Amino acid sequence: MSDIVTHQQGLYKARKALLLGLIRLMVFITHELYAKAWRLVND
Repeated sequence: MSDIVTHQQGLYKARKALLLGLIRLMVFITHELYAKAWRLVND
């Protein structure tokens, strides 16, 4: 029984880590695009 609980906690942690990674990636891409647009506007 405890194995199932541990497995579910592991899945939850993995999903949370994946979600955090995805958010970081989105923020990074948005920041890069914003920086490129800013350079184009201010040329």
